[in-house]
Amino acid sequence: MEDDAPEEKPEEIKPAYDVDLTNPIIKSGLKVRYTGRKVVIGAGECTIDGNTIALPQPTKVLVPPSGFLSVSNEPVKFIDDSSKPTDNVVLSHCRAAQIDQTILRGDLVKDSVTLKTSAGADAAKLVPTIDFVVDANLGVVTRTARGAIKPGAKVFASYQCWRRRVDTIALDLAPKPHFILIQGIPARSAPEPPVIAPNLIPMANVISDWGDGDILLGNVMPIENPIGPFDPKLAEHNRRAMAPVIKKLEAGEPVKLVYWGDSVCLGYDARTKDDAFSNAFVAELHKRFPNANITVNNLGVASSNSSLRLPKVATEVFGLKPDLLIVEYVNDFALPSHVITHDYEELLDEAKKNNTRVILCTPHCPSPRMARAATWDAIADKPYLSILHELVGKNEDVALADVFNRWQHLPREGLRAELLLVNGLNHPNNKGHSIYVEELMRCFVPADQVASH
Repeated sequence: MEDDAPEEKPEEIKPAYDVDLTNPIIKSGLKVRYTGRKVVIGAGECTIDGNTIALPQPTKVLVPPSGFLSVSNEPVKFIDDSSKPTDNVVLSHCRAAQIDQTILRGDLVKDSVTLKTSAGADAAKLVPTIDFVVDANLGVVTRTARGAIKPGAKVFASYQCWRRRVDTIALDLAPKPHFILIQGIPARSAPEPPVIAPNLIPMANVISDWGDGDILLGNVMPIENPIGPFDPKLAEHNRRAMAPVIKKLEAGEPVKLVYWGDSVCLGYDARTKDDAFSNAFVAELHKRFPNANITVNNLGVASSNSSLRLPKVATEVFGLKPDLLIVEYVNDFALPSHVITHDYEELLDEAKKNNTRVILCTPHCPSPRMARAATWDAIADKPYLSILHELVGKNEDVALADVFNRWQHLPREGLRAELLLVNGLNHPNNKGHSIYVEELMRCFVPADQVASH
């Protein structure tokens, strides 16, 4: 009966992609090819602390898919308005975060939504297209006019949402050199890269996006430098600008710190209050200066910009008599250049009158739509950034935390800007907030460390 045997299907041939690792420790080899969910790192050699380390055999790393989150019996309440033939609701996990209700386009698993009349196991299921329809792109459930869901009714939704994840391939030297995969934590939109132990050398990040079956082209990203660029000239300027503040911090004298900014300054979309850069920075200052006596006033206002806030700056900000003012406005990308120049010059004049030292933060990189730019690359040409640099160059008592420059460096850290935006627009995740902290702390680098660079 051989004739009745099923024909063997040929194995699916998946596309393969090549990428070169760029870590400066690589001496030779270590070429990377990935296909499906498999990453193969070829044999090669590294130079570490002057010693040559051989990896004589190729290494195969299997990367699990990011998968999805299953939500069961989420209460969904339609509005009580019988004058409307239909109404709709957005499923909660199709929004960026609890505090940020921005809709995430495309994270709902298609055809995964079921609605029931109650949360019980024996509850009646409602019928798709008759009782409700789903917009899978927006995560919107709409009650139909002819269906069983009445205005004001509460039903219970079960559904699935795709996750994103960033994993890191690292070189572990013990007990003998080998590569390992360190998995990150899946997230709705902006996954955090995993924390890498000091004894490991990060070599590449692997990005698993919504619904990826295979690792997509460009989603194995080499890590060349996970720390970011250091500009000794800017660091020296910043150190001099902050000298009076540093002196007070070292002596334990009272230092009044005021933040002036928008929702990012308030810590929107950081996982916890402690993760928000405004709080995490103060914690780092206390580590650097154990005797520090810091009082903080956070004057961030969501959806604001410097132009809207400037009329009250004399009383609202300088009425507090701050020793240090930190300015962060990602929303200023939308302002005309002449307005930015005028407003920041007025701000810095007021700071001089009040003997307040200032740190201007170039903002992180928002989406092109938010920055009013044609592409991600075009954001770097926005005049807002050059204006801040010019103002710092003209003012010896003003420092610059160059956050934007660090975000431009992200590809060398194995990341992309859009992966750090929780709402896909302008709110950074914890990694984004940590970059603010790192760049702010570079305004307080000791003189000997500046010289060593």
